[in-house]
Amino acid sequence: MLPEPLLQAYRDTDYWCAGLDDCGPVSLRVDIPQPALNTLFALFRCNSAAFITACNPLSRAISDTENALRQERLLGELKQKGYTALRAEGRPLRPGWNAEPSFLVPGMPLEEACETGRRYQQNAIVWVGEDLTPRLFVLRDGATG
Repeated sequence: MLPEPLLQAYRDTDYWCAGLDDCGPVSLRVDIPQPALNTLFALFRCNSAAFITACNPLSRAISDTENALRQERLLGELKQKGYTALRAEGRPLRPGWNAEPSFLVPGMPLEEACETGRRYQQNAIVWVGEDLTPRLFVLRDGATG
């Protein structure tokens, strides 16, 4: 299991997406229902979304340049699979943690979101389904670093 302080840091993050013209900003918090997702789901004709990043593999800080390259690779992969990837950001509520570029991906099934997260060496992803409640899915066991 990941260390509790790391899991708590993931829970204490605002998973934010600017949205689109038809769907304003969306702010997700783990285990807190977000009714605004109804608009997003209707717009994309889906009933799920994944919040995912390629940044800072295994929660180890790497350079902004490396993170940008990883994000572009992830974006290309998502587009190739036919997904719309909305630019997003994980905004930690705790001091000392930096915001992390991410994507909100409407319509991505949980299994595919988890596999993508693993491929990009992420400890966890956030996924939301029909109940409109974002959930944290841990992808790795053991300590990081």
